[in-house]
Amino acid sequence: MNILQDILKTKNVIVCCGCGGVGKTTTSAALGLKAAEMGRKTLVMTIDPAKRLADSLGIGELTNEPKKISLTKNFSGEMWAMMLDVKQTMDAFISEHASSKESVQSILNNPIYQQFSNSLGGGQEYGGMGRLYQIHSSQKYDLLILDTPPSHHAIDFIMAPINFKNFFSAPILQFFLQKDQDATNISTNLINAGSDFAMKVFEKLTGSHFYKDLSEFIKNLQGLYKSFIIQAEAVSSLLANEKTAFLTITSPEKQQLVESYQLEKQLNNFGFRLHLLVVNKCNETVVEENLDMLPENLRGNITELLQKQRKQAEHEDFLIKESIELVSTKLLYQKVPLFHKDIHDLNSLWEYGNCLIKI
Repeated sequence: MNILQDILKTKNVIVCCGCGGVGKTTTSAALGLKAAEMGRKTLVMTIDPAKRLADSLGIGELTNEPKKISLTKNFSGEMWAMMLDVKQTMDAFISEHASSKESVQSILNNPIYQQFSNSLGGGQEYGGMGRLYQIHSSQKYDLLILDTPPSHHAIDFIMAPINFKNFFSAPILQFFLQKDQDATNISTNLINAGSDFAMKVFEKLTGSHFYKDLSEFIKNLQGLYKSFIIQAEAVSSLLANEKTAFLTITSPEKQQLVESYQLEKQLNNFGFRLHLLVVNKCNETVVEENLDMLPENLRGNITELLQKQRKQAEHEDFLIKESIELVSTKLLYQKVPLFHKDIHDLNSLWEYGNCLIKI
C-alpha cells in the first residue's frame, strides 16, 4: 500500500492545494473515485468557477448541494460531488443565526455584507470552510476531499477561520459590538474614531451612505459574532485534526515547484503539516526493450527519443529533490507519470487514479 492509498483509507478530510494548471481538480476527483472503489462514501468539494470537476466527471453542472455520481464500475463505496456556492452558504448561516427575520433581511440587503460575501479574500473563504465544517458535522460521508482555489488563494482559504476569529475578537470591533447600541450611536462612534479626511475618502469610494450602511451592519452583527467565533474555532480544530491530511499538487516545472515550496512553508508556519507532495505530469524513464527487432534507422530515432526522455526525467528528479531539501528532507513526495489521455469521463478518470496510486 502506498501513502496515497493509506491516506484515502484512514483520513476523514483531504485538503488539496496547489497552483493552477497542474491537474489539482482532476487529482481531487480521481482520489474521490479511488476512495469509492475502496468502499468509502466520498464527497469531492470544489470552489473552481471554471467547473473543471464537472468536466472531469463527465457530468453537467454541479451545485451547492452534493450530487451522487452514477459510477460505471461496481464499487462498494459511493462518490458524490458539489461546487461550493459560498454566497449561498453565507446567506444560510446568517438566516440560521441572526436574532430575527428583520435582522436577516437587513444584513442580506446591506451593501457592506454583499461586498464582503462576494469578495474572494473575505467572506468567500470563510463561507467555503464553513460549508466544509457543516457537511463534516452531518457525518453523512466517510471522506471529504476539498479542492481549494489556486495556491495564492489557498492559504487565505485555509486561514479564513483563524482570521475571522481574530477579526471578531479585535478590541475595536468589540467596542462597536457592545450591546444596546443602536445604529445612530455606532455611526457617531465610527465618525469619532476616524477622521474627517478618512470619512470623505470612504464616502467618495463607497457612496454617501457608507457610514449608515456600516453602522447598520455592525448593529446586526451584535447577535451574530459569537456564532461566527464558535464556527471559526470548530473549523480550525477540524483542519488541525489528525484525521485531516494536506496534499499539494504540483508539476516538475521549476516555477511551480517553487510555489509549492512557498505554500508548504506557509502551511508549516500556521501549524499545518503537508502529508504529501504529488508531482504530476512527470516523464518516465523507459527501458529500451526489443529495439533490435526494428529497422536500424527507426531504432536510432527511438533510442534518441528515449535518451532525451531519460535526461528530462533525471532533470525533473533533481528539481523535485532540490525543492524538497529547501523545505524538509522528511517531506514525502510521489511522482505521477504524464497522462496522455483527455480526462472527460469516469473511465479515463479511473485510469488516471490508477496512475496516482501506482496500480
